[in-house]
Amino acid sequence: MDRLKDFQSAYHISLYVVSPFVLIAALLSATRLYTTWCYYRALKQFTESPQAGKQYVEAPQIPYTLPFLGNTISFLAPRPGAFWEQLFSWHPRSTGVCTLIIGGVRTHILFSPTAVQALFKARAPSRVKFERELFAKVFELPQDQIANAEAGKHMEHEMNAQYLTKHERVNELTAHFTRVLELVLNRDAQDVVALPETGLYD
Repeated sequence: MDRLKDFQSAYHISLYVVSPFVLIAALLSATRLYTTWCYYRALKQFTESPQAGKQYVEAPQIPYTLPFLGNTISFLAPRPGAFWEQLFSWHPRSTGVCTLIIGGVRTHILFSPTAVQALFKARAPSRVKFERELFAKVFELPQDQIANAEAGKHMEHEMNAQYLTKHERVNELTAHFTRVLELVLNRDAQDVVALPETGLYD
């Protein structure tokens, strides 16, 4: 009787220990199966879109196993180019595009000259989200300064259209820049020569 109780308690303990690992394995397997199914469905739509006459199709999302991280770990392969070699061993290059989840962010990768040219010609895509993340995470600017930078975008486009796209304005700006640069270099050269020691940044 005591052996039966010991066996039952050991069974319950092992069940408590093993069950989280079983749940994690089931979650990872389900994620992989679902993303693989989504990939082949999107790939079918993508390859059939020219014949079907669809205007917009979703780029195939490369399957992944880890939720949120997505393709991050396989993308960070230690050998350069290993990820792309492995990817193109089964993903058709003819698509010209694929989608990866890197660090929780959906990232579209274009590897076809036609797709890249179409992207540069398109007016809808913008770098607003990328610039906002750059200002916030890299330069650590406060939100009010980021808002000011975004508000000044219109003025920047207007200035480019009125001044920097006209040859005479560009020539004038270049001549002024050259004059100022020459003055600064001459002054710095005199100051540096007068110093007993010259610092690296000087």
